[in-house]
Amino acid sequence: MAKLGKTKEVTITEVDEKGNEKEVVYTLQHPGVLKATEIIDATILDGSGKTSIKTMYDEYMKHVIVNPKTNWDYWEEHEGLQKVMGECASFLNG
Repeated sequence: MAKLGKTKEVTITEVDEKGNEKEVVYTLQHPGVLKATEIIDATILDGSGKTSIKTMYDEYMKHVIVNPKTNWDYWEEHEGLQKVMGECASFLNG
């Protein structure tokens, strides 16, 4: 089965200041094997083999999370950053 265009939904439950729960569904879309490899390459720091988490998350927000569109300001107001990004990594490597 082709990976390019394959989607996955990730649901995060957020709690507001009043204790009310709200589910947010994130749609991930696989950018294809080549782009996934380019994302990995873009995160490597100075040939050291260490990765830049910020760059990785930037790439996931730009190329993998298709709905809702996210950026750093978005995550200041929403929960689930680590879980959604972890799902992105698993999705691309699966």
